[in-house]
Amino acid sequence: MLKEIMKDLGAVTGQFTGNYVYSVFVDGEKKYIGRGVGLRYMHPLSGKSSCALLNRDFFKGRLIQVVCTHNNLSKRHAVSIEAEMIGYLVYLALHDGEEVYNKQVPTHS
Repeated sequence: MLKEIMKDLGAVTGQFTGNYVYSVFVDGEKKYIGRGVGLRYMHPLSGKSSCALLNRDFFKGRLIQVVCTHNNLSKRHAVSIEAEMIGYLVYLALHDGEEVYNKQVPTHS
């Protein structure tokens, strides 16, 4: 039921099927890239994420949106796309002086 409520609120956009990659926006700014299967994409909206900064924003009541960028991938392809997207996000953040919430940039496997 929570999944449907979040979609109705516009907090979740896209089809999260198979292995997928997603972007998390906080107050309209891309802050986090993740990948997963099943309901993994819900962690930014739970206040129980392993990412402390997402939890902070959740409890501050900031607008958090999760957007599926790629779906129906093999795990290997999802890992590769996630690493590429995080690398690009880090590059842009360094250039613009912004903060990225991903603490580790995964390597291609």
